[in-house]
Amino acid sequence: MANISLKKAALINAASKYTSILFSIAFSMILARILTPEDYGIVAVTTVFTNFFSIFADMGISAGIIQYKKLTKEDNASIFSLTLAFGLFLGLLFCGFSFFIADFYRNDVYVPIGFLLGLTLFGSTLNIVPEALLLKDKRFVMLAKRNVIIPFITSLMTIGLAFCGWKYYALVMQSILSIWITFAVNFYTTHKDYGLYLYHGLTGQGIRKIFGYSLYQFLFGFINYFARNLDNLLIGRVWGEAALGYYDKAYRLMCYPNNSLTHVITPVLQPILSDYQDDKRYIYEKYVKLLKFLSLVGVFLSFFCYFSASDIIAFMFGPQWTSSIPYFEMLALAVWSQLQLTSTGSIFQSAGSTKKLFISGSINTVITAIAILAGVFNDSLWEVSRNVMIAFNIEFFISMYLLIHQCLGQPYLAFLKNFLPEIILALLLCIGGFGIQAYLPNQVILSLFLRFIVFAILFMVFCRIFHQFDYLLLLRRKNV
Repeated sequence: MANISLKKAALINAASKYTSILFSIAFSMILARILTPEDYGIVAVTTVFTNFFSIFADMGISAGIIQYKKLTKEDNASIFSLTLAFGLFLGLLFCGFSFFIADFYRNDVYVPIGFLLGLTLFGSTLNIVPEALLLKDKRFVMLAKRNVIIPFITSLMTIGLAFCGWKYYALVMQSILSIWITFAVNFYTTHKDYGLYLYHGLTGQGIRKIFGYSLYQFLFGFINYFARNLDNLLIGRVWGEAALGYYDKAYRLMCYPNNSLTHVITPVLQPILSDYQDDKRYIYEKYVKLLKFLSLVGVFLSFFCYFSASDIIAFMFGPQWTSSIPYFEMLALAVWSQLQLTSTGSIFQSAGSTKKLFISGSINTVITAIAILAGVFNDSLWEVSRNVMIAFNIEFFISMYLLIHQCLGQPYLAFLKNFLPEIILALLLCIGGFGIQAYLPNQVILSLFLRFIVFAILFMVFCRIFHQFDYLLLLRRKNV
């Protein structure tokens, strides 16, 4: 097992993640000009259901493997064999379930798509154990190389298929190719060292060892699914695939900062911090520094994206996506909370408190569901977006109370005081955003550039006055 610091692990992951994100943005900009909102909406509908089946595929196994330090080769082989059998079952089950999807959305196209995505579900289930073992042993360099090369290759192939008129099938094929190429690489890398075999006796020995930990992780995943997918499920049914395409594009754009920042760090948090699961104070101190960094950047990005929504949509996706602008404006104001909420799962896991993770997820799901249903009942997709934004920001305070106070045992109010400067930053950015609105040119790129410069100046002035630069230089600290 490699001995590696959180700082080094995050930097390795960052290098691959940012490279991959740049490719992803470039490919998304191209695909958005070839495919239609309806194409994206159809895929978004099927993604809702594949995500649901994926919960049962994982069952908290991945987190359990990482957390449990005494699994033998026999245990690994046993768990892998179970995932193989169960993955095949889930894949076939999803093929049959596709007829229900087609009937629910009154569109037969979901049947052939469902059969294809059954392959994706099978492959992703097979990949659970190899992926977890690579993370557990901190093979971050190998994972970094893989996470750059495979998405680049599959994205090129997807663009080629889109140009050839494959429409939404191009996006489906991207999912299939990504999963199976990733599995092939992971299995080749791990099967000898960790005792993984495609043909091994089916036993529950390994599962029993991690069951207590994995159970609540699975329950959290099950609950969290509804919080993250109920909007897509209802929007596609009530307003159709095109409307869902516009909303889903705005939602995914809101997630880009998460993918760029939080997802760089969270994959390495549990493998690193789980070594300190008995030292809650240590985990807390490391985590607060990370949260301050995410909070400062999150406030900046939230308000920049809010005021720049129309320009960002036009630049990224072209004029056919203008209907996404009002949804993105609202969702952008949740970037701040999302950056921090996404990291909580790894900390609950590192501290061995998956039960509290489940409780947090349950509460947040109820809040999000109420918010979405209120917008649907009022027949307003804009209200759905606004309500989701409000729900996410409320959930930040609830999740942090459970994590900081109940899980890590630290005073909650003292924790919240760390974020008082961000309120001042938000006010400064609001003033700057409204103040320059009337003076910006109609040219998209120039307008984005000028607004970014103004926001950056205000941000730097704020950090200087309130001594926040140390948090932005987090990864330069030797003790991280």
